[in-house]
Amino acid sequence: SVRVNGNGNSIISWSGSTEGDVVEYYLYFNDPKLGWRVVDTVAAGTPMPHEWTGSNASGRSEEFRIVSVDSCGNNSDQQLVKPHSTIYLKNYLNKCEAYSRLSWNTYEGFGKQGVAEYRIWIQEIINGTPQGWQILGTRTGEDTVYTQRNLENGYEYCYRIQAIDTSGTRTSRSNERCIEAEVPRKSKVLYLAQVTNNMERNAMELNTYIDAQADVLNFDLERALTSEGPFERIATIPKPDGNDITFQFFDYGANPGSNIYYYRVSATDSCGGRDTMSMLSNNVLLRVEPRGDVSNLLTWNHYKEWDGGVARYEIYRQADDETSYSLLAQVSGADSSYKDEFDQAVYGNGEGNFCYYLKAIEGPNSLSYVKPNGDPYDSRSNTVCMNQKARVFVPTAFNPGSDKEINRSFGPSMKFTEVEQYYFYVMNRWGVKVFETSTPEERWDGTYEGSEAPQGVYIYFIRYATPGEVATEERGSFTLIR
Repeated sequence: SVRVNGNGNSIISWSGSTEGDVVEYYLYFNDPKLGWRVVDTVAAGTPMPHEWTGSNASGRSEEFRIVSVDSCGNNSDQQLVKPHSTIYLKNYLNKCEAYSRLSWNTYEGFGKQGVAEYRIWIQEIINGTPQGWQILGTRTGEDTVYTQRNLENGYEYCYRIQAIDTSGTRTSRSNERCIEAEVPRKSKVLYLAQVTNNMERNAMELNTYIDAQADVLNFDLERALTSEGPFERIATIPKPDGNDITFQFFDYGANPGSNIYYYRVSATDSCGGRDTMSMLSNNVLLRVEPRGDVSNLLTWNHYKEWDGGVARYEIYRQADDETSYSLLAQVSGADSSYKDEFDQAVYGNGEGNFCYYLKAIEGPNSLSYVKPNGDPYDSRSNTVCMNQKARVFVPTAFNPGSDKEINRSFGPSMKFTEVEQYYFYVMNRWGVKVFETSTPEERWDGTYEGSEAPQGVYIYFIRYATPGEVATEERGSFTLIR
């Protein structure tokens, strides 16, 4: 067999002849220009293997034959000797796609069965420190190509090929081929830390962590209306100068009050290829529905893919004439709804105007990413303002002579009294209007044309509407007690 040592020289091994008076051996080399010629004479009994110092097996495949010579100078027949060729390993490095393609010639000389497999060995040299040799992969005896992908920038990789014959007892090793992986350094970090509604700018604000040392030209920001896409590129941001590890972007084309937007960030490497893709993040869209039981139902979608997940949602509210928002409630990160059953004693006589927004708060982040002030990242939703519809309560009787002032007149009691349309009248049993008004505060005192109306059953009619709503009509009866 023949193989190549670490110096790039061919190493030849053979079994000595047991017949005749062999005194020496001729090592024939198939010179690419001169053909077969003797390059070494080896005395019989010399320990094997033999190194040919004139070899250049690190730059070519070399083919050899061994011929025995007896004491009379007779040679064995060169044509009966099966030649053996060293394995010559070549490499192609694709820097932009970060792969190394190995190729080699087939080993000749193992006999009829030939090569059972080729083993690809690799040694990584990291920061000048060689690691141990290990098998990177295997190929069949007919396959002489192997591709290693995902090379690391700054590493040195050394390769060699080992041919194994079908008996598993004979091997041949190729030359070593080492390369510097001068490939673009990929981003180790690309983290979309925050997607939030920036109320001051009326835009969606994005904050992204990057790897300042990566070989990146720019970052593409992409947006879609569903998590599956299609995504459109909305901006290209050049890589920040220096050692900045974050960049900020404001999406003024978004409508935070109407849509859920899904964002991702991709990095473009120095070869113009896609380096890394961030996770997907989205804004929180809040919806509020006034309910007939004098409450407001808040619903929202979840914020996704924070490293620390959503620890909680904080709900803020501003009611009627309040000058600022206050924290109304905190719910778990698994919740997506909240029912605001407000105190009618406090808000019942107001105009029913309520505004809300909420914040998603990130849980503990394993990457230790927090806002500049040390607080966890959050995502603020849109703000929703709505009007709780007017509610009308009508008594079934009243007594103008009652000891309680509230019982001395008759009229509807209005809750959330921002009323745009209002009309109220009272009829006696003969269909005569005894009272009418378009002022919600005005009530019937039980008189008609300056005289006390008689005791009995009367009919009322009321029509009212909250701003922007269709008018509501109610009819009923009540009793005037004297």
